[in-house]
Amino acid sequence: FLVLDGKKAEAFDSICYWPEDLFTPSGQTHAYKAVSGGKSFVVVNGKKSDAYDDVGRLALSRDGTPAFPAKIDGCWHLVFGATRGPAFDQIGIPVLNREGSACAYPARRDRTWRMVVGGKEGPEYRDVDPPRFSPDGKRVAYGAQKDWKHCIVTDQGEGEWFGQVGAPVWSPDSAH
Repeated sequence: FLVLDGKKAEAFDSICYWPEDLFTPSGQTHAYKAVSGGKSFVVVNGKKSDAYDDVGRLALSRDGTPAFPAKIDGCWHLVFGATRGPAFDQIGIPVLNREGSACAYPARRDRTWRMVVGGKEGPEYRDVDPPRFSPDGKRVAYGAQKDWKHCIVTDQGEGEWFGQVGAPVWSPDSAH
């Protein structure tokens, strides 16, 4: 069980949280993964989500809306608010823009990865790195790998391919 402000929350078989993701920036909302009776839940301010076979690492928007991978009947779906995304074999950690209005996450189906941004699947690659939103929250960049070469992918497409690339960095005005 979780103890918050000296008060014991509902008891579960186990709970799991990541300290940096437990509270929204305002501190008004808290969320964590809970397991009970072999089912997983996301608990937001004491309210349990639907039951899932498993739940991955969650992210919280500024208003407290959770985004998290949920395993249902052997497939992973990204749950963001009331929306459940398409089925994948694996989903990475979801990333929200600063306002919490957009979500991006890496997802694998069969042997290929793609970035899903705003519910739309991007091109397939051998691997993708975690997404990074621009400061204005309107653009996403990430590293991608194909045929042992790497590039940075943005909303404007693939950049030049190299032997390796670092993590993308946005300019303060989100233009570059």
